[in-house]
Amino acid sequence: MKSPYKKLAVLSAAIALWSLPVPGLTGSFSWKSLIQGTAKIADDVPVHQADDVVQRLTRSKGITRKLDADLSRSGQLTDKMDDAARATVRKAAMFQALEKAIPDNPALLKEIRTLDHASQEAAVVLAKGGQSIVRAMPDIAGRGQLLKRGGADIVAAIGLHGDEAARAAMRLDAAIQGGSLIVPAGKRAVTLEDFGRIMTETGESGWRFWQTYVQPHWKLWLGSGALTLYLIDPEQFQDTAGQLSEAGFRHLGLLMGEVSAGAIRGISQGTAQVVEKIAVETTSSFLQTWQGFISGLLILFGISLLFRRVRYYVLWPLRWLNKTPNQT
Repeated sequence: MKSPYKKLAVLSAAIALWSLPVPGLTGSFSWKSLIQGTAKIADDVPVHQADDVVQRLTRSKGITRKLDADLSRSGQLTDKMDDAARATVRKAAMFQALEKAIPDNPALLKEIRTLDHASQEAAVVLAKGGQSIVRAMPDIAGRGQLLKRGGADIVAAIGLHGDEAARAAMRLDAAIQGGSLIVPAGKRAVTLEDFGRIMTETGESGWRFWQTYVQPHWKLWLGSGALTLYLIDPEQFQDTAGQLSEAGFRHLGLLMGEVSAGAIRGISQGTAQVVEKIAVETTSSFLQTWQGFISGLLILFGISLLFRRVRYYVLWPLRWLNKTPNQT
């Protein structure tokens, strides 16, 4: 029979081992400090949902694709590299970006080096987001208010999509604070965090939709209530490729009218559909009977007479009618 003291010793050792910090775990890392440092805001500014946002980022497969795409555009990653070389370049680029974002906090950078790879990628995204916010909004008080209302979600979204997303967030925040964002009856008010969450979760497709359909027609989305509905449930409006879906087009038609919805879907697409419809209807009406066919030819002949060169040659046999018998 084992001694109770031995059991107690084993239990104490297990508890001690369980309590030790393990490299790669993010529970003790202060994501709030990383965001505050890179966005250059005061330590007392709250940053909501930091840990939750990081968990979502680490589960997302789109972050690695996004970071690799950025490295490929800069020429640091090439198709000729094997997996080992790509991993080396990727890790070096990540810490180069982090050193640039937090040059005055080597202790924090040292902590990031102990995290797992997915958490390190999340750190890069948040660091880039903080830097973009600083560039878009030099005023420290304004940055503090933006992060207070947008939380870690808005930092992650801006980190994924760049300075243009920072300006889009500021534009939306101004509309929400100014009361110009219409909220349809029975729907909840939306926040800047909603925008950040959607742009983070949908990735490139959501940002593509925003740039293609929302930004060029900002007042229509803002004043019809469509923007509020999109920020509540973007799947009502867009497909997985970031295009306006048929269901989304119908929603817009009900909210702002078919003309405005057609403008949002695209002038070129609408024009092509109109031309096709006219061509089909014209062909079906004129070619159903031989009388219609002849009528069509006469219409085309009449149109051709508008050109002087056509009139000259077509009416040449009839010019003798304008001459008197004495004329040669």
